[in-house]
Amino acid sequence: MRFRNKRGIALISVVLISALVFLSIISIYVKTVTEKNISVARISTDRALAAAEGVLSNIAFDLSDADVISEEWKSSCGSCHFLTISEIKNLLDSNSSSTGEKDFSPSPDTKINVKMKVISVDYLVDPPLYTVRVSSLATVYKDPASSSVDAIARKAILVDYLVNYKPSSNYVFNYALFTPGAISLGGNATINGDTYAGEGVNGKGSAEINGTAYIPPGANVIPNNLADNVTVLPNELPFPPLDVEYYKQRAYNFKYGNAPYNGTELGYPNINTGLKTAIQLYLGTVDTSTIDGISNFYNDLKTSYNNISGGGTAVGFFALPGITAGDIINLWTNIKSVAYYIDGDVHINGQFELQGVLVIKGSLIINGGAEIETPGGLAVYVDGDIEVANGNASLHGLFYSTGTIGGKGTFDCTGSIVTNGNIDLKGDFQVDFEMVKEMEEWGQLSGEEGGLTYNRKAERSWKEISLEDFNSF
Repeated sequence: MRFRNKRGIALISVVLISALVFLSIISIYVKTVTEKNISVARISTDRALAAAEGVLSNIAFDLSDADVISEEWKSSCGSCHFLTISEIKNLLDSNSSSTGEKDFSPSPDTKINVKMKVISVDYLVDPPLYTVRVSSLATVYKDPASSSVDAIARKAILVDYLVNYKPSSNYVFNYALFTPGAISLGGNATINGDTYAGEGVNGKGSAEINGTAYIPPGANVIPNNLADNVTVLPNELPFPPLDVEYYKQRAYNFKYGNAPYNGTELGYPNINTGLKTAIQLYLGTVDTSTIDGISNFYNDLKTSYNNISGGGTAVGFFALPGITAGDIINLWTNIKSVAYYIDGDVHINGQFELQGVLVIKGSLIINGGAEIETPGGLAVYVDGDIEVANGNASLHGLFYSTGTIGGKGTFDCTGSIVTNGNIDLKGDFQVDFEMVKEMEEWGQLSGEEGGLTYNRKAERSWKEISLEDFNSF
């Protein structure tokens, strides 16, 4: 009996010891699994935070080197550039409600979503200062076959960057009047087309703008009903460039039969015939010509062409030996491509008629009657001021001045008037807008893109946000 009791006690002891060993094993296993899960979760959270922060660092790097990073370098980097510089510039060109967004997977089990939008713009700074908010969300999944239910860690962070940005210049240039200065209209001035004035527009009397008056921030249009519409642009527009030396060289080439006046380009006359001598007798052999010489050249050419067309003969120097009727017809047919250059101030006191490009390195005063036309292109380039005093002027084409334009005479323009100084029209003026080829080039401004310069972070570092805040970004 005693032996049996001892065996029972031994059995109970074995069972208890086995239970204790089993419980110890279970405890160790549970503790190990728990610590492993905690460790995995912690590592995954750190990975998500590092990935989200890495996105913002890459974008800050791209912004800081926006205008120097080569496309080849970007391509070699692959998809580490979430929003390309062109996409960022397009975003800055748009309004503040637009959001740029990209998804990216740096590894099979990690997904990143990045968003960017413009918060505010300070146009009083040159170039304007943009506050750009960037937020990134990084998600780490349990395995590469990721799905929304397999996410084991998520981190969303946000930061504001300050960026100086000169907007892209791909705007449409289609103004009847354009000046970075002020436009003053009085008398019977009528503008049939849009206008731009960097310092605002002021109208009196019967003046009217049958179009939209564009102005930059801070400028005004007075009175309010002067134009059909008033639009405030986000930035000032630059004065469009034209190179006076280019037209000076063209005028010289015309006198000597150099390209494009040598028969090599369609639309330009070939003057390497007897015409060269006649042209030099009218316009001279040096860079500059005189207004009287240009007038005599054009009038005699027009008369010679009309005479030949009616079965008659040429007049003036165009009657010299060696000049054929075909030469005169070819020159007249392509007369709008000819450039004339005058170095010095010009006064037009009598009747003056011309086709082609008249370039004056000086001021222009019109007291008589002037009729100049180059439909669809530059007609007059004045590297100085223009005054239409008591004369009558009729222009078809682009009227361009690096100075001011004003007057109280009578002026009709079909085309556009572009000046770097003020426009002051108080007489009987009418401008009917017509697009010219130079405006297509100005719309691109030599293809220049907007300049982008990283300034700094608005805050010292990023801040963590909730998933809800990121989704509502």
